[in-house]
Amino acid sequence: MSDLRDVTDDRYSHHADLQPYADDLLDLEAHSNNFQSQTDLQTVAFNLQGQENIDLHKQNFDLHGQNVDLWEEEVDLEGQIADLPSVLFRPFFTETIRDKVLKIEVKLAEYLMTLDYTRSPVKYLSNPLDHAELPHRIFLQKYLDGEKKIIFLGMNPGPWGMCQTGIPFGEIEACKGFLGISAPVKTPKTFHPRRPIEGFDCKRKEVSGQRFWSLIKEVSRTPDTFFKHSFLANHCPLAFMKESGKNVTPPEMPKELREKIMTACDSSLLEILDLLKTDLIIGIGKFAENRGKKIVKENKLKTRVGFLMHPSPINPLANKGWNDIALKQLAELDVLQYIS
Repeated sequence: MSDLRDVTDDRYSHHADLQPYADDLLDLEAHSNNFQSQTDLQTVAFNLQGQENIDLHKQNFDLHGQNVDLWEEEVDLEGQIADLPSVLFRPFFTETIRDKVLKIEVKLAEYLMTLDYTRSPVKYLSNPLDHAELPHRIFLQKYLDGEKKIIFLGMNPGPWGMCQTGIPFGEIEACKGFLGISAPVKTPKTFHPRRPIEGFDCKRKEVSGQRFWSLIKEVSRTPDTFFKHSFLANHCPLAFMKESGKNVTPPEMPKELREKIMTACDSSLLEILDLLKTDLIIGIGKFAENRGKKIVKENKLKTRVGFLMHPSPINPLANKGWNDIALKQLAELDVLQYIS
């Protein structure tokens, strides 16, 4: 201890205003053996004084055997600086619901990427939780703040929506304008040449996302209103593409492969339902509705399952006034009171 006090006194001998923090530093050292250098102590001292320009993303605090990587919290997007004090002084060992959901999603995506697709029509995989990780994290950070009464459930990412933005039904203009999200997206090592990953610079339109978020904007006015009691997720985190670039649907896959994918996705969704204490799954399309019903029945859940017509232009009925049809279906499910 005497050596540490000598070092601390010497380091701040020309900074009298930092002397009051010497005792705090000594307390930190006494309770942890993981501040491994004088540089660590100096960084903490300057942060306690409230100084700026601290490079936190290079600091890995290892307290009581748990690594806490702070780099993800220091993000400067569109001129908005992360709130460093909330990062520094929040409980290091408390996992939020959004942390747990992200962990479930990433684990599922990584497992699905390891499966053997050689005997299936699948020639390309797209994992937006990897290349569009940052906007997806921002989506969770902004809109998954606790338990959710309702989950709107899609099938899997579309090439011009979530594959580009990391956000379910993530039509680019809706993400930027309504959800207030725009962030850098990485170029994956492999991608379909007809489905390039251009992120928020992509000029292609995603009609399903346009229709969905247009409806939510009409009903909820603001995303905070919509997400107060609801959340939006996909059953599967990957996009599967043929050589032509067209989407591969589950019925087109060999039975063994299809069952592995469905089982893993069902299991992950069940975990999320339990975390969010969800009362109602609204399947966007018959596929999502059926998966929800299967999970509820097999696990004897009390969760209700409802249906919302998919807004895809591939669906002829959706091209004949989807907005009005969707409003009627939401009213029949008695959910408008929770999203407006």
